[in-house]
Amino acid sequence: MKRKLFAVLCVVMIASLLMASCGGGGGGGGQTATDLIGINITPLVDEGDGAVQPLDTSPGPGGDAPVGVEALLNLISDETADEIRAAGYTAAVSLHTTMLDWSILQEEGIRAALAEFNIECLTVTDAELNVDKQISDIESIISLEPDLLISFVLDNDALAAPLRKVVDAGIVLALIDSVPTGFVHPDDYAGMGTADNYANSSSATEYLCKYLDYKGKVACIDYSTSMFHTDLRSKAARDVFAKYPDIEVIAEQRNTGAEDGAASVESILIANPDLDGVWTCYDALAMGAASAVDNMGSHARVVSIDLGEEIAYNIASGGAVLATGAQHPYDQGVAEALIGIAALAGIPTPAYVLVPGELVTRDTMEASWKRVFKTDPPQKILDALAK
Repeated sequence: MKRKLFAVLCVVMIASLLMASCGGGGGGGGQTATDLIGINITPLVDEGDGAVQPLDTSPGPGGDAPVGVEALLNLISDETADEIRAAGYTAAVSLHTTMLDWSILQEEGIRAALAEFNIECLTVTDAELNVDKQISDIESIISLEPDLLISFVLDNDALAAPLRKVVDAGIVLALIDSVPTGFVHPDDYAGMGTADNYANSSSATEYLCKYLDYKGKVACIDYSTSMFHTDLRSKAARDVFAKYPDIEVIAEQRNTGAEDGAASVESILIANPDLDGVWTCYDALAMGAASAVDNMGSHARVVSIDLGEEIAYNIASGGAVLATGAQHPYDQGVAEALIGIAALAGIPTPAYVLVPGELVTRDTMEASWKRVFKTDPPQKILDALAK
């Protein structure tokens, strides 16, 4: 689906943000190339709905201080943009999966940014959540000789060697969510774009704690493997729970998807029928947890990170899921592409860029969906909200 490229960068505060965070590489008056793309940096204004979270200040995987997405907004001048468009650059994208709503929106954002600069996207590969498949995908991409590779890193250790071949081949590397082991900015990669995973997780966890009146028994369902962005989500949840002495984390499990997530939560509920809440690392795990809660007739409620149609419908219909900390994956895709595009032009780029997200509840669902997906919610979600 083609999506309109939003031109929403007319907020008064942008000028001061740019002055504070863009140190060189920009320039040129009038409308900039990034204005044409218009990264949707919502939510910028706290409307009292709890959506706005402070930017996480902890360092990135390389120890680099984070910068907000505003650091990219004026990075490429009009003149440089014209030079990029005339250069005939090509790009490729390597994703861990193309089957999630998150992945679809990421790809759309990346493609929109590349198209804005007349950069041909040679291929978008789907690793099908298989490390060996992603290694093979990257080797195939190298043979295409793109100028730029934008890549998710499914395993930081296993992908280090194949991505090192990318760098050695002279291909600019921009990263999504994580950095391969041993890679150093800016020698090995142009930068990494990611959601503010800590803030997204902490906002959802705080919502659960408030719902429980800051007391009760909870379980944490983490992702099966350790990755930088998922580890941040897990840390945020534990940090929030630790603030409240009457909240007890009674079980912790690692799972991959809905089926094993459901099995884990069912086993936890059998041992702890008085379980009050479940935190999950991403939306598929949340749906597994919600299924287990429903099947077991439990009163427990679930929170998570990421917004897709299934979890949105559960929240909208008053199901077991209370809230989720949503990324803005389309905007992340634009940001990650801009990092790589600027590097192609020789512009210094930040190592660690955070794209803000927001807390999504039943009350904020319709507005949040529009911000995340750039379109109206599906009718079934609107119908559920109307009940």
